[in-house]
Amino acid sequence: MHHIVTAEDDPTLFYVEDNLIPLSRSSHDEIHVLYRKSEASKAETQAKLKSLVKKIAY
Repeated sequence: MHHIVTAEDDPTLFYVEDNLIPLSRSSHDEIHVLYRKSEASKAETQAKLKSLVKKIAY
């Protein structure tokens, strides 16, 4: 399970379902590489993941 907005960035979202997405270990690791690349990369990746969660939820 991956927290889209990290607990470090916003601990209030830790248990919010819309902030969670299931990922394989390799995908999870790739996401964190993108998060560390730059703030722009992190924001873009988070936006894409949030969009996926919305599509899955509805």
